[in-house]
Amino acid sequence: VGLNWLQAVIKRWWSELSSTSEIISDGNIKILKQQLSGLWEQESHLTLVPGYTGNIAKDVDAYLLQLH
Repeated sequence: VGLNWLQAVIKRWWSELSSTSEIISDGNIKILKQQLSGLWEQESHLTLVPGYTGNIAKDVDAYLLQLH
């Protein structure tokens, strides 16, 4: 459930999160981006889980790798 929520948040806010602008005008987006990166550094091992969970984790991973 948590990965589904994370995936939905990333997809909803992707255009703002992936903005290449050096200055992010919305402080909330900057904080969200930092929190997502920090969370994924701790949980990226979920991509190794087989089945549905691993597939969702891989999708989330693909998005977050683009943010670095």
